This record gives sequence, C-alpha cells and structure tokens, in this order.
Amino acid sequence: MTTKATAPSAIVTTTTVPVMLATAEYESALAPPPFCGLTDEISEGWLSRFEKYVTYRGFLDREKLNLLAVLLRDSAGDWLDMLDDRTRNNWALTQAAFQQRFKDSDLLP
Repeated sequence: MTTKATAPSAIVTTTTVPVMLATAEYESALAPPPFCGLTDEISEGWLSRFEKYVTYRGFLDREKLNLLAVLLRDSAGDWLDMLDDRTRNNWALTQAAFQQRFKDSDLLP
C-alpha cells in the first residue's frame, strides 16, 4: 500500500471587504455633513468641523477646495460657483469668503 503525501490545503480568507466597509463607515462618521447655507445651520461650527477633518486627513489646499465643493449644497453651492476664479482656487481666500458670507448673525435666535 502506497500513500501519496499531499500538501495541506491552505485556507485563504480575505478581510478586505469588511475592513474597507468598516473604514468607510468610520470616515463617514468623521466627515462633516453637507452645508446648505440655511439660517438654522451654524456656519462657524460647520467650518470648524470641516477644518478638523481636513487636518486629520492631511489634505492639501486643492483637496480642501475639492471637498468643500462637494459638501456645499443648494444656495451654499450656488454661492461657491459664483466666486471669481482667483478666490475659488485659493483655500485661504475661499475660507475667508465663506466666513464673511455665512457668518452667524447675532440677530438670529
């Protein structure tokens, strides 16, 4: 009687998909929500959360501008689209313009 030796079968498990989903959920929880420019939105708080998130992610100015363009919706998105090219392509100028345009009014409750 001859017994043929065989290599043990390797069990391959991959955790790529669950890890990617967990990472995406974590990132989604950290990312700021969209900003629409409504009177009940607190622009200073939103911008602060945005800045913390882009700092955490290590974004360069171009990436900050790109993310801002995605997150500004409705009238806030329209406002961004109306900025001149020089302002819209410079993070510091866009940030200052955002603060000026959407600053929280002391008159609002």
